[in-house]
Amino acid sequence: MLGKIALLFALTLSLTNENNAQVAASMDGLELVLAGERFKISLGEHQLLNDGGDLGLEYFPDQTTVVLSNEPGPRILTAATDSTFLLAGKDWKSLSSARKVLAPVADSVYDNGYAGIAGVFRTRAGRLYGIYHAEDHRDIQRFASGVPGYYASVAMAYSDDSAETWRRLGPVITSSKGKSWQKYPGQADRGAGEPSLVIDKRAKWIYVYYTEHSRISSTGVHIGMARASTRIAQGSTPRFYKLRDGEFDQPGIGGLDSPIITLPEPSMSEALIPHVVFLRGLDTYFMTLSVNYWGDYLTDRGLTNSGIYLSISKDGVSWNDPQLLFQDYTVPLTGRTFSWGATLVADNENAESGWLVYGHSSRWGGSAIGGTPHHLVGRRFQILRN
Repeated sequence: MLGKIALLFALTLSLTNENNAQVAASMDGLELVLAGERFKISLGEHQLLNDGGDLGLEYFPDQTTVVLSNEPGPRILTAATDSTFLLAGKDWKSLSSARKVLAPVADSVYDNGYAGIAGVFRTRAGRLYGIYHAEDHRDIQRFASGVPGYYASVAMAYSDDSAETWRRLGPVITSSKGKSWQKYPGQADRGAGEPSLVIDKRAKWIYVYYTEHSRISSTGVHIGMARASTRIAQGSTPRFYKLRDGEFDQPGIGGLDSPIITLPEPSMSEALIPHVVFLRGLDTYFMTLSVNYWGDYLTDRGLTNSGIYLSISKDGVSWNDPQLLFQDYTVPLTGRTFSWGATLVADNENAESGWLVYGHSSRWGGSAIGGTPHHLVGRRFQILRN
């Protein structure tokens, strides 16, 4: 099975109008139940927010999106191609500036190929810490599609000028498997990355959620988590501990972990690219994530279970079974529709409505082959508690 997965990236398939309709369709409402509470989540129509042309960006957002502020208009960090950019505008449809603030370093041993910030937190002293998806591209074969292979890690940087410039601190979370580990021949995605960050509701812990790509034992690609204290000594780097069998007792660097999201048919599905937000008005954590159901890729029956999902939690540690928000392919395959990096952005701290923003292409690929790089789209959302 895993050997077949490596071949998926070589596929070049045409989209039908029917498949496009599946992606664009809006939802009447999804109901989730947790600890006796019922939440109804409604999504609006899929809208183009920015195709990147005026900003000079392609393949964005390439991770989940970081909102630094939302008033008077969004000021965000987003990954595009292989770097992090600072964007601003009067609203989500009018982002008018983009400046590169973090890029790969050629002689680095951990982020020579990619550096995409995907989460931030600010200390009381005003320092901004960012976690980012770092990729080492050296001596790893490419995917069959031509996309560079990588060994991922979760690295950290900090800024003392409100995200205008960043200084690296190095990796803080890595896989328990080293760079040379391969679950199957030709495995081009390795390590642990694609992080998301949230401060727990008591402001005691920094929670980081990430994708583990090593496919250890039978877990496949899965979502793990780690935590560090919010009390950071001057000049030090937060020390993370991974969650393993219910305890945060494994080191962030090289420790073991346990999946925090359970999927049906785990041998045929994978959970990845989490984004977590705590909505204070609802006293609940919400996670958006991508789910790859490999049966959708290995047959011609069309989409069934792949797409963007939602899970909820009261403590940020124990999560209910994720539910489908909308269908789409969540692996970038030439010629197919594609969505990933879904991020819930509330209108304000206590709001129960806002934007679900994500990267999307109706026919993924470069312009040279008639494709379209993914670009920023969104849907309005509303969450009601019954």
